[in-house]
Amino acid sequence: MRTGFDKWKERVYDRTFRNVCHQVRERRKQDPRLTKGELRRQMQTAYARQGSNRLGRGSLHEVELSATIAAYEHILAEWDRGSERHFHSDCS
Repeated sequence: MRTGFDKWKERVYDRTFRNVCHQVRERRKQDPRLTKGELRRQMQTAYARQGSNRLGRGSLHEVELSATIAAYEHILAEWDRGSERHFHSDCS
């Protein structure tokens, strides 16, 4: 059985995932300098932040960071497959 806290974390995760997908999608439309390599670097930075929790971020930030990484991975996978249709629809 999921607790109310678990449901809250799930809502934050889902909202963050969708927002990051939307932000990357919009940036990709407007910024030709956004390459797969640049997005991979952003993802690696997020992974590094996730692994360096010296100050104790707390649950909210950890959930948001995990969702951000998942969104980057999702977008890169779709981009690698060349699936523009999925790139624009799966993050909604």
